[in-house]
Amino acid sequence: MTPAIWYRHWLEIRLPVTIAGIAEAPLCLLLATAPLFPWAGPPRVWVAAYIGLSTFVVFGSLMLAGTGVRTIAASRHPSLHYTLTLPAARFTLLWTRFVVGAGSTAMLFAALLTAGATGMLATGRGVALGAMAATSIVAGLLAVALQAVAVLLTLRNERLAPWVFNAGVVTLLIAAPPFEPTPLAAMVMAGEAALWRVAWVLVLIVAASMCLAAVTVRRHDF
Repeated sequence: MTPAIWYRHWLEIRLPVTIAGIAEAPLCLLLATAPLFPWAGPPRVWVAAYIGLSTFVVFGSLMLAGTGVRTIAASRHPSLHYTLTLPAARFTLLWTRFVVGAGSTAMLFAALLTAGATGMLATGRGVALGAMAATSIVAGLLAVALQAVAVLLTLRNERLAPWVFNAGVVTLLIAAPPFEPTPLAAMVMAGEAALWRVAWVLVLIVAASMCLAAVTVRRHDF
């Protein structure tokens, strides 16, 4: 039964993942090739640019959230109406779907980090891999936390999914505009220990949201 559940999630998430991957490809290409140009700035500038580009990946990752029955940002593929007849508990669909969304998000950030590191290593410029990796970890946790909160909010009424997605985008635009410095960016650039406190807070948000979601689906199983 487990392979059938994973296949169902693949049917649901393949279009959002494809869209996110296509949107991220130019960002990866920019990071991998920009240091080759003479106008490229010092490593500190590229870390700042990497932070800004990571914000765009957070936006894209909102499409990857799902409750096990519905994707937050898109309508379901028609074939999913039939796979919902699988003899599986809603709780199982929920946590496996969350793993798929979080794993896909991790792959997007891993691709961005690989492109940035490759570009800087290939040109022999000072490589700020630590700051870039810290950015990917915290931004990835932020994306997964937003996914977990979105799942929790839409479990009781899945028609709220588009509204939750739009609210998440607006919140990100206000809290972390891609082209403006943010407190998080300043912490990354300064290497402050507070950055990891933010990471732990995001981990707690994910854990709390998914625990509450698990309780909710057990009470309202289909």
